[in-house]
Amino acid sequence: MIVNTLIGFFAEYKAARSMEALRELGAQKTRVRRGGKEAEVKAEELVPGDIVLLGKGSLVPADSLTPRG
Repeated sequence: MIVNTLIGFFAEYKAARSMEALRELGAQKTRVRRGGKEAEVKAEELVPGDIVLLGKGSLVPADSLTPRG
């Protein structure tokens, strides 16, 4: 019974780590100019005032299309 519990625990642990790795792999990053310096940030970390730098094939973060007001 203890062996089954340990096997289940480690299997669940590995699955959770795999899911986190996949989540990080799929996270969209974008290049911005923030405070006069270029940086690469996750799309969900965009803040008002960031200047999104676009190039060929760049994906436009949806939050950057929100009108100001």
